[in-house]
Amino acid sequence: MGTKSILLALALAMAPAVAVPGAAVEPAAPAAQPAAEPWSYPRWSQMTPEGMVAQMQAAVRESTAAVDSICALDPQEMTFENTFRAYDRADSLVFLLDARCNALAFATGDPQLQEGRSRVMQLTVGYRSGLVANTRLWAALKAAAAQPWVQQLSPARQRYVQQVLDFFRSNGADLSPEVKERKAQIAARLAELGQEFERRMAASPGMWYHVFTDAAALAGMPAGWLADRAAEARQNGFGTEAQPQYLVLAEDAMTILSNCTCEETRKLVWQGAMRDRCCSGAQDTAPVVAEILELRRELAELLGFRNYADYAAANSMNSMLTDGDRALAFINGLLEQLRPLYREQLQQLLDYISARKGRVETQLNPWDFYYYYGEFTDRNRSVPLDSYLPYYEVGQVHRAMFDLAGELYGIRIVRVPSACPQPGQQPAPGVAETWHPDVELYAVHDAKTGAHLASFYLDVKPRSGKREGAWTQPLSYSAVAADGTHAPQLTAVVAGLRMVQGGGKEFYTPQAVAILFHEFGHVLHSSLSACEVVAQSGMLVSRDFCELPSMLTEEWVWQPQVLRRYARHAFTGEPMPEEYISALCGNRRFLAALDAVEMLGVAKLDLEMHMHYAEKFRGRDLDAASAAVLGDDVLFHTGRSPVRTLSHSMASGYGAQLYSYKWADVMVADAFSRFMGQGGIDTSAGAAFRECILSKGDSKPAAQLFRDFMGREPRPAAWLRSLGVRTEPAE
Repeated sequence: MGTKSILLALALAMAPAVAVPGAAVEPAAPAAQPAAEPWSYPRWSQMTPEGMVAQMQAAVRESTAAVDSICALDPQEMTFENTFRAYDRADSLVFLLDARCNALAFATGDPQLQEGRSRVMQLTVGYRSGLVANTRLWAALKAAAAQPWVQQLSPARQRYVQQVLDFFRSNGADLSPEVKERKAQIAARLAELGQEFERRMAASPGMWYHVFTDAAALAGMPAGWLADRAAEARQNGFGTEAQPQYLVLAEDAMTILSNCTCEETRKLVWQGAMRDRCCSGAQDTAPVVAEILELRRELAELLGFRNYADYAAANSMNSMLTDGDRALAFINGLLEQLRPLYREQLQQLLDYISARKGRVETQLNPWDFYYYYGEFTDRNRSVPLDSYLPYYEVGQVHRAMFDLAGELYGIRIVRVPSACPQPGQQPAPGVAETWHPDVELYAVHDAKTGAHLASFYLDVKPRSGKREGAWTQPLSYSAVAADGTHAPQLTAVVAGLRMVQGGGKEFYTPQAVAILFHEFGHVLHSSLSACEVVAQSGMLVSRDFCELPSMLTEEWVWQPQVLRRYARHAFTGEPMPEEYISALCGNRRFLAALDAVEMLGVAKLDLEMHMHYAEKFRGRDLDAASAAVLGDDVLFHTGRSPVRTLSHSMASGYGAQLYSYKWADVMVADAFSRFMGQGGIDTSAGAAFRECILSKGDSKPAAQLFRDFMGREPRPAAWLRSLGVRTEPAE
């Protein structure tokens, strides 16, 4: 069921804010500019830690009052507007603020804001637990759902009514008071444990360091990096200008593992900074994992599910894999088809390592993998990656991304004036606030009507304190009104993408471009949403279906047709050479089965520990239990369980859901084949994708939306072929 929509729904109304017109910096088309349209953007400078908590307390009071009004209705007074619509708005108000607090805390990395966000989360969890424990609300909603007018509602609204009922039932609305109380306790404790897991991950192995006295031990490291490490060492009392030493920190581990030619150094760094991460003392995550799994198992059983994987599938409505058994069968099926190619590619890598070392290697060492994988890939690549940098100038990439989306989906994207005010300052008239000077703000307009559909923040430059990785945070969703219009949606993209400077310009690496396009796909999903109910809008869909627009958008990065049209040298204006395009696209899938099987193995582990916790994990050493489940579906056994640092499963809401990424891979490869069906960019497919997928959110079952677009069920053949599987899989 699509109740993740309910859990994460965001409000219709924005908080009081400055009015800003959407102003274009570079017209992307000869069509007339949309008229300046006042619209409210958040005042981020006013979101202090204390302010966050005070605002959430006010939001909870307001939403609780709205819920009380629903409870007080007589059945004959009930309408969709004063029951389910009112519930949608009340629920959304709390989660809008929670989403903003989350975005701000992790984008800034401010410890005080993160502490404020933790307190806000406690209020959010308390509000959520109070809803499902509210017997008067549950009785009122059941009474409303039984009214004759429900049958006259649109299919989307009827679906929402059923989603709300299913949400309450699956969360124990019909349970006894004692069981409800226990469920609330579990929810609160799980929230605490998720934060504790992330805290231990962030702290480990933060204190590890090593001082190298001989530069030869760091052979292969970039000169600039060595200079920085020597300067850092001198600041801490190690070495001199004449006799430099080099201070290596835990955060340098991946750089060393990828570049250092000295195996002894790689092994030392891997053992110190990576192998024992989250394994001892106050940073050991194994006890946290054990308690999380135990509580999730108990929660699922309280609510009548066989295991937590079944509960998670029911509550996130994975589009077709509706329980743990189906998900595990899907993962095992892909593993079975990929293992021959996986073993072949693993042997290729081992043969290469053996040749380089001058001795036979029969197993992959973890400290060797990143170095030799990168070296083998580079030698297979006819064009060095650095040669692509001039074709990926940051502003040029943004324009290409926006123009492609405009062509496919009938939109125009324009820059909005914005600034990050200093404390105590007010923004200039007509200028929106951001939380950092690096943040850019854009507005999305319909190309035909000029309507302001959405806006989004782009915060993608690396900086200290920003949470690792890349993510897209919906900040506001709006339901479609009776006249077919809606207030603009609002989204934020936050990342730390690798950039290289040269000639006064900034350039993305090819991989950074892929990440950017991926997150922009989430923006499109949110921005082009046109749903009748906020809780069904944009990204508030099933786990696997949420990744369809993002991963499909990422696919364009690797298409020769797109590169020929948009990739231009930043200084000469010349198009990317054809041999560069061929090499980039052809090398993308080199040794791809290694990564695919590794991810499938972790997804299998994620399912197994949530489906068979009592039999395979309880009371056992986490590392040994994980190794038994993974078997040979792992590149190398480190002696440590990947679950120790698996924050997506333990702390980010993807528990028993990691398989959704692979199911999304299957759907994406299948759906993308329609865009490229005629050998070029099919804009009619783009229009259909906007109509059938992007605009619909969760207003229909995801399986139906896919069938609306493709005319059939997803098939894995396209994805398996893209990896190099030689035999045609059964359809």
